[in-house]
Amino acid sequence: GKGGGKGGGKGGGKGGRGRGRGDPPRSRAGTLARIAAMEAEPPLTWLRNVQTAMSRHYLGHEKGQVRTNQRFAWLHCVRYGLDGMLPQVLDARRKYEERMRRENPGRRRVAHAGEVKVDAFITFPRRRRSSFGAITPWQIRRNPLMLGAYLGHPNVMATLVRLGATCEWEDDITFEAFLTALDHNRRDVVRCFCTPRAAGGCGLSLNALPRRKGRLRLTASPCEIVWRHLMDDVDRRQYQQTWLGPDFDADELAYHGSRGRRRIRGGYVWQQTAAMVRLLAECGLPRRKFLPAVSDELLARCAAADDEGGLDTRTLPRQERRALHLLYEGAAEHNGQFEDEEDMLDLTQFKQLVLDLWPSGAAVCEDGSESEEGEEGEEGDEG
Repeated sequence: GKGGGKGGGKGGGKGGRGRGRGDPPRSRAGTLARIAAMEAEPPLTWLRNVQTAMSRHYLGHEKGQVRTNQRFAWLHCVRYGLDGMLPQVLDARRKYEERMRRENPGRRRVAHAGEVKVDAFITFPRRRRSSFGAITPWQIRRNPLMLGAYLGHPNVMATLVRLGATCEWEDDITFEAFLTALDHNRRDVVRCFCTPRAAGGCGLSLNALPRRKGRLRLTASPCEIVWRHLMDDVDRRQYQQTWLGPDFDADELAYHGSRGRRRIRGGYVWQQTAAMVRLLAECGLPRRKFLPAVSDELLARCAAADDEGGLDTRTLPRQERRALHLLYEGAAEHNGQFEDEEDMLDLTQFKQLVLDLWPSGAAVCEDGSESEEGEEGEEGDEG
């Protein structure tokens, strides 16, 4: 009786360990139970839980680690789109200094408090392990605006601009962030860039896109670089899911060779490229700042010289030769999706195809001098 009772008591206790206390928290059943409980909570509870976790893990100012913890909190908010926490993290230095003044009223200044700047690149100590257990590289070659554009968080970008982040065409980082959105086909980020600040955007105007490099450290004019990022290198974008679009079906490639698969993927990439150009036109990008300035007379000379082995471009002025080369590269990338020659477009047809991407009301420039302004401008590569 004694042995049975003792054995029965221990056996009952071990065998029924989860009966009274629930499933272990790290087990699969415990994790699913926590997820189900979180999904049942209202969004305001989620916000409070996130704020509590961020404050406990990063902003507790334990052992004088406010500088490093503030940086990790800043990266965490930008990486995961927690735009509501950005002002609180940015204000952590002031709160830390107020706390130190209360605890040490005799000290004149607080040393080693650290500070996170809105425009600064995000840096870390080498191989630092964060509070959530992830090992973070010692340096990220992007500032918060660039990282938000790369990850596709327009809400973070708008909050950063509201907090004082630099967002203008004359800034190299802003232009690089805009090109990052183009490279990864993030139309929501491009729309956020072009939305006025009063409406919750970044406040860039595509009509003000500079035609010359100015202070930008570029190899060509900004207008030319935007053209190249959209119209060139279709082969590379064929292997990026963001450029294939939601209608792409991999089963279409099953019965084709390598060239056939390339043509199919190229067609889907061109659809996404045309959608991006339409968005830029909708956001106010003038045609004269996007399309290379090639006159109809030059295109007619090119068409007439096709039977004679092509036009000798060595006699052309430098800017016309460069613009003609850009238009030719774009037409070649577009024609790569076709197998039959009759489906391909010549330079005149390709130029008209690009022009048709703009709304009908934008057929002529505001001042009616599109060709003249276009010929004036691709001098941004000089200097």
